[in-house]
Amino acid sequence: CMPANEPEYGATPPATFASREISAPEGRQLLWLAAFVIVLSGCLVALALAYLRGEEIESAERLTESFAQVIEEQTTRTLQSVDQSLQITAIRLAQMQTSGTLNEESARQLLRDQLQTMPFARVLWVTDAQGRLIHESGVGNLGADLSDTDYFKALQAAPQTQFLVNGPVKSRIDGFWLIPAARPLLDANGRFAGTIAASVNPMFFDRLWQSIDLGSGGSVSLLRTDAVLLARSPFHELSMGKNFETTPVFADLLPKQEVGLTHSVSVIDGVARLIAYRKLSTQPGLVVLVGQSFDHALQPWRRLAVLATGIWLVAAIGG
Repeated sequence: CMPANEPEYGATPPATFASREISAPEGRQLLWLAAFVIVLSGCLVALALAYLRGEEIESAERLTESFAQVIEEQTTRTLQSVDQSLQITAIRLAQMQTSGTLNEESARQLLRDQLQTMPFARVLWVTDAQGRLIHESGVGNLGADLSDTDYFKALQAAPQTQFLVNGPVKSRIDGFWLIPAARPLLDANGRFAGTIAASVNPMFFDRLWQSIDLGSGGSVSLLRTDAVLLARSPFHELSMGKNFETTPVFADLLPKQEVGLTHSVSVIDGVARLIAYRKLSTQPGLVVLVGQSFDHALQPWRRLAVLATGIWLVAAIGG
């Protein structure tokens, strides 16, 4: 009798698992498969990031356009305040003249009092029909000939103009930049009788616009529609009064529509920006340009891209 645990003579032994080496062709196939998976996953990551980048830019464009609308309204209200202040001052001067109380000192006091209500202005002055300075909020300039200034010549040629923003010019007195804002004065017969003007401080616009956070590299500019720069934030003195008619907004876009958006590299500081532009609603001769830098707009996307690329690289190397 054979032991119970002994296999019978000639019986097939039980099957056992045995390791076998992977052949060279199979190894190459696995390598190609792994490479294909890595490349495919990398392409998918790249496509997803490209899509998200486009979405981020579209979102930044909408935000820049919203900023431009707010800044246009701010700037419009400021210029309306300038115009209203000039109108009020002109009426009070006329009343004083009618009552016989208008003289050099009373006019100066009125202009100084009015200037206290105008945080955007530095000086107020009045000229006669020949351009001679007859009243001013300061001292020492009465009798000066301003007939050669652009704003005076423009109002003298077109006295029906209600309100004119000109300049910018550098003050002959203290060297500060100013934006002349003026109205014509008419006599009882509607003839040109002189001008009343205020020197608007460009730095006031800089402070006003900084209340809107455009992020690092953001900029705001106020220009005439003939492309002459009146004010900019951040302030850039070398660009004041220069003509930018060759830039895309003025060369191509603004002649076609009063509101728009473009991508461009600034000729002032070389920063690539999303630029939204709008003509001022009450001053169609002026336009604001609001720029948000691409670097700032794409910061969240870049952080995501670095994270996603890092995860993909770790997975690819680990695989």
